[in-house]
Amino acid sequence: MPNQNLRPFIIGTRGSLLALTQCGQVRQQLESLSGRKFELKIIKTQGDQLTGQALWQLPGKDFFTKELDDALLGGQVDLVVHSLKDLGSERPAGIKLQAITKRQFSHDILLIPEQHVATLCAKEWQGKFVVGTSSPRRIANVTADLKKFLPHASQAADFQVTTEILRGNVNTRIEKLRRGDFHAIVLALAGIERLSLDEKSTQELLPLVRDLNFMILPRQTFPSAAGQGALGIECLEQADQDLKNILIQMHCKNTATQVKHERKIFASYGGGCHLPLGINILQCDSGNELVQSIKGSWQNSQYKKYALIRTSEIEKYQRNPNEMAFVGLARMPQPSPDHYLCDQLFHKEAIEDVKSGHVLSGDVLVSTAYAIGALNDFKRQNRLTPQTFIWASGEKTHQKLAREGFWVNGTGDVNGEEDVNQFLSSKLLKLIKQQKGINPSLNTKYILSNAESSSQFGEIIPTYTRRWSDDLQKIESMHKILQTINVFYWSSFAQYEIYCHNFPFIKTKRHCCGTGKTLKHFSQKNINVTAFTGVLEFCSWFEGE
Repeated sequence: MPNQNLRPFIIGTRGSLLALTQCGQVRQQLESLSGRKFELKIIKTQGDQLTGQALWQLPGKDFFTKELDDALLGGQVDLVVHSLKDLGSERPAGIKLQAITKRQFSHDILLIPEQHVATLCAKEWQGKFVVGTSSPRRIANVTADLKKFLPHASQAADFQVTTEILRGNVNTRIEKLRRGDFHAIVLALAGIERLSLDEKSTQELLPLVRDLNFMILPRQTFPSAAGQGALGIECLEQADQDLKNILIQMHCKNTATQVKHERKIFASYGGGCHLPLGINILQCDSGNELVQSIKGSWQNSQYKKYALIRTSEIEKYQRNPNEMAFVGLARMPQPSPDHYLCDQLFHKEAIEDVKSGHVLSGDVLVSTAYAIGALNDFKRQNRLTPQTFIWASGEKTHQKLAREGFWVNGTGDVNGEEDVNQFLSSKLLKLIKQQKGINPSLNTKYILSNAESSSQFGEIIPTYTRRWSDDLQKIESMHKILQTINVFYWSSFAQYEIYCHNFPFIKTKRHCCGTGKTLKHFSQKNINVTAFTGVLEFCSWFEGE
């Protein structure tokens, strides 16, 4: 219980439902940690009152923080809680960012009425697809790339994604979607998630999410605002030491490392709410590797950077003019095939009769594009239900599913199925499922994968097999070429193992892979491997760029 003999500490907060909810949650944690009493003081900010225009179109800055700063510096409050994405890179003298809270989701989420999903999946959409958002970053990335992730949209030459300005608190924005002002809206997942964790706010959300569907946008293509998903707790530099000691218990070092990188990078591009650039730092599940995803509009053109942030810089590769690298793909996505030898021996073949009669009602993770054919079979045989939620392990698989007419609810980032498992812990998603008549506690999960795979996600539905070639001439030809190759990029650990079994000399070569499950398996086996965000970053390194 809070100590009633000491004066309460006063938390400054904005008056929106989200601000009050997240500050209430922080207050409960602080009181539990310290035994001290904390009270909320509502302070109106300029950003809360200027709801008719996008803030980036208005002169000035610090629309959501200036009045809170003044209250803190003036002694009206002892601490303030901000959504970290609202904090500018330059803070007033005398104010200290004492704690950055742990964030679970930094993603954006697209909300859309079920009727529009049905029209898209039926390939019957006509006219523009209008998305509500007021963020220059979202405007740039949604208009440039959302089409690739919507069912059938990428094949339609006349399909156009446009945006219109959306302002107001979370409830107001969803209400505008429900009354038909937009076909879809994009919000910060973390904000709605915090509302979902509060019993009172949940009662307001439940009717709002009825008959809505969602897509958690992949951060590689739709990176969010720097610091999005984390809360920043500020106090005075000369604040009571007891208060500082209490606040530091709320500090999360991993989140702080990520968001400090994000804010530093954002500031290096100029910063400000007008900058149409998203920046996320993603942490690999297998170790300390950090991936930076930067995307948007920069200097009047599309800009994208997706690469590892390394603790020690990888040496530049000195490729000989005729040297080749092995890449464990059936074909190269873009770079010159002259420099690469693709996998010609490790074949993937579809299983024709996949669990005949089995109905997939629940969460279905499509682990690879090789499983899409089987999902199509389930669809044709009416073995998918309105309670089926489809997830993709990566962006390429998501886009291929969209081209086949599937609505995908979310995509794994650097950690594949581990990221999707995190999504399924979301209280918001459970509320949406509840509105569809699903009992979230049943937690039925399937993964469409290969017959020999293992997974922590859910029940494995084998949809394809992996077979070593029986073409002796091809094996002999590959044997000769592989002896000349020094660098190998593997698409799976199983692929590495079977190649090493057949060509043992490969073990002493240099091995590379992506950042997901393959990297995790290499790390568990203590095999030295160089990680890349994908084959394109690997190729840039191999070619000395």
